[in-house]
Amino acid sequence: MAKVEFSQLPRPAGLIEVGSVMDIGAGLRPMGWYKPVVHLCVEPHAPYASMLSEAGYAVQRMTAKQALTSRILERFDAIYLLDVIEHMTREDGEDVLWEAVVYGAKQVVVSTPNGFLEQEGDAWGLGGEGWQKHRSGWVPADFPGWTISLYDNGHPQGGFTAVSPPRLRAK
Repeated sequence: MAKVEFSQLPRPAGLIEVGSVMDIGAGLRPMGWYKPVVHLCVEPHAPYASMLSEAGYAVQRMTAKQALTSRILERFDAIYLLDVIEHMTREDGEDVLWEAVVYGAKQVVVSTPNGFLEQEGDAWGLGGEGWQKHRSGWVPADFPGWTISLYDNGHPQGGFTAVSPPRLRAK
C-alpha cells in the first residue's frame, strides 16, 4: 500500500539548511534531510496531494510552472525539485529552473537520473501515470557552477543532485 515517506536521496554536498522550503513535485517522498520551519509541498496530482496533507504537510495543488510563475516562490528560502524535473519536457524544465533561480530562493536543489531514463506508469498505483512519465533527460553539465553529487539509484546510469550556489535574495 502506498504511503508518505521521506525521500531516500542522499544528502547532497553544498546543501544549506534554511527556514522555508518549497518542495515541488513531492509525490509521496517529500524532502527529509532536515526539518524546516515551513515545508510546503507543491503537488499537482490529487491523490498524492491528499496523502501529503493527511500526513501533516502543507500542500498546494498545482504544477511547478504554476507555483513558480505565481510568485509564491518569493516567500521561500529554498526550492527543491527532487526526482521531478525529468517528468517535464526539456523546455518546461528549463523554464522552471530559470524562474526558481532568477526570482526565487537562496538555493535551488535538483535531483534526477543521470541522462534520460525511460519510465511509464505509477509505481504507487494511484493513477498518476501522466505525471510519472519521464519526458526529458538531464546531465551534470546542464548545471554549470552548481555543486554536483552523484549517487547510485539502482539504475545503470545512476543519478545526481545539483545544488545551486547559495545567494542573497534580490529584493
